[in-house]
Amino acid sequence: MTQTLHEYIVEQEHGADLDPFFAEGSVPGTNRSEDERKSVRIKYLAERREVTDVAAMVGIVGVDKNALARETKKGTVRLLAKTERMIFHADSSVNPLAFDGIFKQIEDAAPQNVTDLQGSAPTPDLLGEMLGEMCADPNYADPDAIYVEPRIHAELIRQATAHGRHDQL
Repeated sequence: MTQTLHEYIVEQEHGADLDPFFAEGSVPGTNRSEDERKSVRIKYLAERREVTDVAAMVGIVGVDKNALARETKKGTVRLLAKTERMIFHADSSVNPLAFDGIFKQIEDAAPQNVTDLQGSAPTPDLLGEMLGEMCADPNYADPDAIYVEPRIHAELIRQATAHGRHDQL
């Protein structure tokens, strides 16, 4: 990495809804999408671990012969778990050192795409309705996955199985 900023493009508009028909020998109207260049500051995550010299030398940390390798492995697992959680829940307004997770980004950029079920589980019908809205004009989304926590996933499997779908596991 050579920069502390990451630049990216956000598509603001697919283009105008121009009439696609034109006369022979003429040229159709020119259409353009609208893009916006943005940047974001790189954020850093870490998990600091320590092993005493004695523990590293005499192997007093259980069956693992190499205490440093064991602690590095444990720290990596914890950091991955924290990273996964932060990808969804991080909020830079709460912690300025954090990035904004998916939930915060959606709430800020597209609040109309937030549905608060107030603790209830979604239904396959509700998800189908929401996906229909996302894929329709003017969004033209092409979702290929829905991310939910394990309890919601289990509830969706239960509902699908109750309606005769048995390939959801």
